[in-house]
This record gives sequence, C-alpha cells and structure tokens, in this order.
Amino acid sequence: MESREDENPYEGEIGGSTAFPFNLPALVAGGAPPSLLNITPFGDQLLLELAIAAIEGEGLGRGPVPDILSVGLSATDAIGHSFGPGSKQMQDHIIRLDGYLADFFSWLDQEFGMENVLIFITADHGGAHIPHYLRDQGIVTGNPDTETRVSAEITADIRSFLQEEYGRDLLLTVSNQNLFLHHHAIRELGLDLDQVQVAVKRFALTRNGVAGALTRQTLTRGEFTEGPRAAMQHAWHQRRSGDVVIWLEPQTRGDTGTGGTGHGTPWAYDRHVPIIFMGNRIPAGQSMEPVFVSDIAPTVATFLNSPFPSGNIGRPLNDLLRPH
Repeated sequence: MESREDENPYEGEIGGSTAFPFNLPALVAGGAPPSLLNITPFGDQLLLELAIAAIEGEGLGRGPVPDILSVGLSATDAIGHSFGPGSKQMQDHIIRLDGYLADFFSWLDQEFGMENVLIFITADHGGAHIPHYLRDQGIVTGNPDTETRVSAEITADIRSFLQEEYGRDLLLTVSNQNLFLHHHAIRELGLDLDQVQVAVKRFALTRNGVAGALTRQTLTRGEFTEGPRAAMQHAWHQRRSGDVVIWLEPQTRGDTGTGGTGHGTPWAYDRHVPIIFMGNRIPAGQSMEPVFVSDIAPTVATFLNSPFPSGNIGRPLNDLLRPH
C-alpha cells in the first residue's frame, strides 16, 4: 500500500476513519519505532515463520525423544491492551491470526503428520473492555469520565488515614493491588503489625471502587476455595506479596481509562481464557466444564508418560481428551 507525505498517517481506507485501519507505511515513514510491529498482527505472522525456522534449524521432532516448542503470540496481548478486546483492531487481528495458525498447522501436518504432534493453545489472561466502550453500551464502570485514577485516589486516602491514625505515613509502596506497609517504622512506633493491617483493610473497604480486601494474616492462616478471595489468594505469595491486598469493583480499572485497557482482577472477564488441545489422540469435541490453565502441564506430562512437574497443582484432563 503506497502512501503520500500529505496523507494523515492514521487515516484508513474506509470512509476516512481515523480509528482503523491504520496506514502502517505512512506511520513507519513518519518515524514510528520498530515496536509498532508489536501492536499489529504481523508480529505474530513473523513469529510463526521463526517457529518453522527453529524447528527446521534445530531438527525438532526428528529424534528418538519428544521435543517441546513454546511459542508466545504476544500481539494479541499488545493489541488488547492498546485498543480493547472489542475493537476493530482485535477483530482484524484474530481473523488474521486464525489464518496464520492454519498455515502453521498445515505445515506441521505435512512435515510430521498431525497424529505425531500434540498442540495446546491458551492465554495468560483475559482483559476488560475500555471504559469508552462500556459507557457506550450503558454499562456502569469505575471510570465515569474515563479519567478517574482510582488506584491513585485510594492510595492517597490510605496515606492520609495512616498519617491521621498513627502520626506517620506507614504505607511503603503499592504494587498490583498489594499494599506494602513500612514494618521498620511500625516497630519503631511500638505498633502491632497485625492490628495495623486490619485497620488498613477496614479503611480500604470504605473507599469508592474497592470491592474487597484481605490481610496477610488472613491469607496465611486461611484457605479460600472459590470466588474473588480464592483468586486473590492464588495470586498472593507469602514471601513477596503485600500486607493487604485489595480488588476493585467489576469493570473498574485502577489506572486511567484513556490509554487502552488492562487486567489483573479476580472477575470473569480477566480470568476466562480458552484451552484448546489438538493433534495426537485428541478426539473432536468441546466441553464447557470448568478447567484451569494449571491443568495443562499434568495433561501434557500424561501424554509424554512423564512425571508431573514439581509444585504441580493441576489435574490431567484425561476425561475430556480420551475418546468415548
């Protein structure tokens, strides 16, 4: 596609829309960085070409033992973050990616025979729609004007609360909805860490946009099996995570709503991802039975007649994969 210097680089071919499709040659000619490739389908196209080159160059699948090749198709993530899962950009990407994968699988079939190949596909997370889209659909969000920085407001409120309650800002930092308290300062003041954590949790629950909160002692001493609390506990590490974890109301983002979208909540739109198996001994069909990404590793190990990985928490999906 040729472009002229006087063209709008973001102008598409359909009705002069400035939304999509983008005039990529003009963007490159205008000095767009190489990272532009990452938010187009063509990044994944090149990666699958690289996968074929790696298989050929390393002689994968030609020896007496199975070989494993992991391919991270990251354009889906970048496009979703930049434009949202319901965008025209994402629609275009998925259509193209479907074709790229079809070509890759056809090549595998020709080279090895699909009966000798086991393929599994999943995603690391889902994602929220951008606040603009939700607003247009009449769905209430935590970003009514698409500019509300919820996390910044909550953090500032907690700092003010600690200053008023204890005479000192005891909040060390906030990362991924984890509140890290200043343990050394708490000891200097002669305070009980558990009691401070409980106070912070109770105050956080009074803030607009906060759906829930749990303290370190609760996460350490108890075990949740379902719902948002279980999801937050699975994401919590005893040695690395914070003293209090919070999560926001559904469709509420912690950062500004004008720069794309994000993830990291315990709600279904962030956690629901597909798991697809095909190839060796996989019968045709589908199931809506709940499964987990952690089930993939023991399932693959079962196919390979291999021990389960260390620290495995999943279960092999034999009942779903075995022909009836």
